Amino acid sequence: MMNISIVMATYNGERWLREQLDSLASQTLLPMELVISDDLSTDGTLEVIRQFATASPFPVRVVRNEVRRGFADNFIHALRSCRGAAVAYCDQDDVWSPLKLERCISVMQRDPGITLVHHDCEEVGCDLRPLGIILRTRSRLSGDEPMVHHRIIRHPAQGCSMLVHRSVVDAVLNLWPEGNLRNVISSGRRGDLAHDMVTLHLASYLGEVVYLPDLLIKHRRHRQNTWSPELRTPHKSGTAELEARVSTLKENARSSLIRASMYEEMAERAKAMGEITVACYLTRVADRTLKSARFFYGRSGLYGSSSLGSRLAWFSRMLHTGSYANLGSTFVFVRCAFKDLAFALAGPLAARLLEMLRRQLRLDFDPQELIE
Repeated sequence: MMNISIVMATYNGERWLREQLDSLASQTLLPMELVISDDLSTDGTLEVIRQFATASPFPVRVVRNEVRRGFADNFIHALRSCRGAAVAYCDQDDVWSPLKLERCISVMQRDPGITLVHHDCEEVGCDLRPLGIILRTRSRLSGDEPMVHHRIIRHPAQGCSMLVHRSVVDAVLNLWPEGNLRNVISSGRRGDLAHDMVTLHLASYLGEVVYLPDLLIKHRRHRQNTWSPELRTPHKSGTAELEARVSTLKENARSSLIRASMYEEMAERAKAMGEITVACYLTRVADRTLKSARFFYGRSGLYGSSSLGSRLAWFSRMLHTGSYANLGSTFVFVRCAFKDLAFALAGPLAARLLEMLRRQLRLDFDPQELIE
């Protein structure tokens, strides 16, 4: 049986931390260790950890940051101290199913080529009340089994659902860009590059990523979440809502530009280590991320324009600069281009018109996508 390290990143997590720690202690397969990196918490986080560690059924080690690292580098700091053959990322505010580690490791051990196992998560409120929503990765690797009494939200695979092979952990640590921490320190932001997305990229390249259609985490939603998917299905087309979406698009463009530079730095590190094929892969990731930045930037201009002429000019520019080229299948390209053209011609009225069309034709189309 492969031994497992759990790595947790904490920051002012006192309120819900103990429930998560207790769920780790209740695992049917206990980890060999829990390594926690604390990002200069100012509440009682460290005291909660200390109390838990006195009776924990496995060793607990805490590494404290000397500077605020942000969410991703906080995890990286913990990763550098763990020793397991497999590593599970752990958020400070969720609750794990007792079977999480046992189920994931049983899948990973089936084949030496499996580099990452991930699973579904259940969305719950602050009080752990089920919200009737399942988080499932937006990937061809994911199953499409219907979930009775639940709505499924598609999203990129998130770290809290991952069990990662040691080979991938070592690759992440060797290639992690120093520029990410510099960006966090200089900007005061939480960071733009996500450790779990880098992990997923490298795991996909180095081996096989396996999806497990089991609910093994209660993903708690609250105002202090580092990240949570949007759950609202209806979307208003009023001025304030539109301005908020434009602001989000601009932020996505800024963040994507920074992430592209980070992947370029990782590619250079891989090249310096003689890992040429890995470097080529990361260069392609950087290029796709840069194209995403152009797409978000173009849409921010389109949806931020008040005149028909300006909207059409932005749409034409997006077509000619290949802004839609990074969207995957031809169907997605056509759908996004159609939505943008509709907005260019009709403005905010487009959302209402598309919703009417969807209802009349009974299409499985969410009008919220118009300005996402």
